Amino acid sequence: MATSLHAAVENQGSEANALLEWKASFDNQSKTLLSSWIGNNPCSWEGITCDDDSKSIYKINLTSFGLRGTLQSLNFVSLPKLRSFVLKGNSFYGVVPHNFGVMSNLEILNLSFNELSGNIPNSIGNLSKLSYLDLGGNVLTGIVPVTIEKITNLSHLDIGGNKLYGNIPQRVWEMDHLKYLSLAFNNFNGFISQDVFKLPNLETLYLQQSGLSGSMPKELQMMRNLKELDISSCNLTGSIPISIGMLSNISMLRLENNQLFGHIPREIGNLVNLKKLYLGINNLSGSIPREVGFLKQLNDLDLSTNHLSGTIPSTIGNLSN
Repeated sequence: MATSLHAAVENQGSEANALLEWKASFDNQSKTLLSSWIGNNPCSWEGITCDDDSKSIYKINLTSFGLRGTLQSLNFVSLPKLRSFVLKGNSFYGVVPHNFGVMSNLEILNLSFNELSGNIPNSIGNLSKLSYLDLGGNVLTGIVPVTIEKITNLSHLDIGGNKLYGNIPQRVWEMDHLKYLSLAFNNFNGFISQDVFKLPNLETLYLQQSGLSGSMPKELQMMRNLKELDISSCNLTGSIPISIGMLSNISMLRLENNQLFGHIPREIGNLVNLKKLYLGINNLSGSIPREVGFLKQLNDLDLSTNHLSGTIPSTIGNLSN
């Protein structure tokens, strides 16, 4: 008992030192924002959660603390039990360190909405237990490392809002645990893989202004859990498939600013949960289907800048929202 207690105290001291050294590297005004970070018991510090038994740090959450600094001075080796590391909404800058890969127990990594630059390190693939990875809203450049394919249990992947380029590794399109995928607002090349439209658990897919292009698949029935789909400004060609009517849970559908042609399928009237429908700035033709008026939940409707003809159906008057 005494031995395990001594080990716990020693471990706490090591973790405390690692975090205090990191804090000391912050820009001056940021240091005062973590006033509780003193002494050698990090379990009592703001933003830190420890395991009840081992007293090891397993969660760091500093969301929107107003911190400014880098990640270079944080000794990740001293945080072996860390499972959740969240720095969302601060002003961390510099690169994502290569030694991130030593945190083999990490399940949640959220560095979104900072000022991080440079490449996504290859060592990201060592975080095999990750289920949640959010690097969105930074200024990351380079390609998406192929090693990301090793993280097979991802349910949330957001690398949107960066300056990434190149092709998306094929395995990313096939991660069947994914519920949330955002590649939006980047400079990628290549095509949207048709495999992404077969992911049965996907609820949110954001590909807008990603640099990717492609076409809508004919079959969408695998995506019955989909709630939000944004493929606007993606040079999409082809027509809107009839199977769009099978997305019974969808609340937002954005396909505007593409090169879609053909008619708006009347099956769109099956989307009873739809609140936002944007099909503007395409080459759609024919008449507006009366079934659009069946979308009782609809708040936003944009069909502008197309080649639609005929009269506006009277059912549109049913859209009281």
